[in-house]
Formats: sequence, structure tokens, C-alpha cells
Amino acid sequence: MTQLSLLTASSDYHPLPGAWDEMWDSDAGVRPHWAHLVNGLAGLGAREWAARGQRITRLLRENGVTYHVYSDPRGYSRTWELDPVPLVLDGAEWLSIEAGLEQRARLLDLCRRCRLEHRKDPTCHHRPITWRVGRRRGTTTWR
Repeated sequence: MTQLSLLTASSDYHPLPGAWDEMWDSDAGVRPHWAHLVNGLAGLGAREWAARGQRITRLLRENGVTYHVYSDPRGYSRTWELDPVPLVLDGAEWLSIEAGLEQRARLLDLCRRCRLEHRKDPTCHHRPITWRVGRRRGTTTWR
């Protein structure tokens, strides 16, 4: 029996106490916007879950999806880990994210246009835009 197949019976699934569970409501069980995915995944057996996990790992490794652990003295890159179960957002959550993305896109577009105008017109009253690109040991690098 897979972990997701346990979700059909609320008594079998126990989220971590005091932690938010995106998929599970302690009073109602599987949240409505998760139901379709959970129902689809619940029928997968242990062998299929293992095969999918191995395929994910292989594809990430073959495509060079890695991260560098800077505190590792050997300086090794490690293959990125990917959860086989996606995060499902309901409509209200997505609307909030969408609004934020649109706001940031408008801001970046304004900054880009301002920077281009400043380059074209030396008498432009706008100061050049500087971007914070990193912080190391108490100093900030600006470009």
C-alpha cells in the first residue's frame, strides 16, 4: 500500500503535529483542489513509485540539474532533488501569486525602459539604475 493510497481513510494519514499540510485538512481530509491528483496517484503501487523516482533521478542527472554545496570542502556538485508529487495551488492562492508576478513584471519593464532612456539621452534626469547582485562579508556589490 502506498502512502497516497492511505489518504482514502482519514484515520490512516497523520500530518506532522503543528505543521501546515498543503494537501490535508485535519477536519475535512484531502483538500478539494488536491482530490483529483490524489485519486490519480493513489492507485500507483510501490513498484511504480520506485520506478518513477528512479526515472526522475536519472533525468536530473543526465540533464546536469545540480547545485553546488559551498560548505563542502571537496566542492562537489550534487544532483537536485525533486519531489514526485507536485504542489497543487487552489485558485485563490494562484491569483495572489499572479498579482505579485504581474506587479514585478511591470516594475522591471519600467526599470528597463528608464535605463534605456538614460542611455539614449545623456540629459535624462534619471539616475542610472543599480542592481544589487550579491552580498559577501558585509559588503554589497552594485552594478
